[in-house]
Amino acid sequence: LKELRSTPAPTRAFAVVMLVRLEKIKVPEEISVNPYSDVTPQIWAYKQIAAARAAGIIRSAKYFRPFEQLDKQTAVMFLSGINRVREKISGL
Repeated sequence: LKELRSTPAPTRAFAVVMLVRLEKIKVPEEISVNPYSDVTPQIWAYKQIAAARAAGIIRSAKYFRPFEQLDKQTAVMFLSGINRVREKISGL
């Protein structure tokens, strides 16, 4: 029998990229303001993280911590942000 192993959680950056794609949020070609001091243009998810912040999906202070594993609390926060954006669009 193979040993059962748990799959590691995705990173915060990966989770945001997936949400941006699923919600079809427009990702700008150019980012005029970097929303987080720890998210630089060299990070592969830079534009998606900036787009999610601009759309209101993510609202955190100074740091995003893109390479940390996604925990349950942060996942709920991101999903809450999706609901907030949907409500804003639908005018509820």
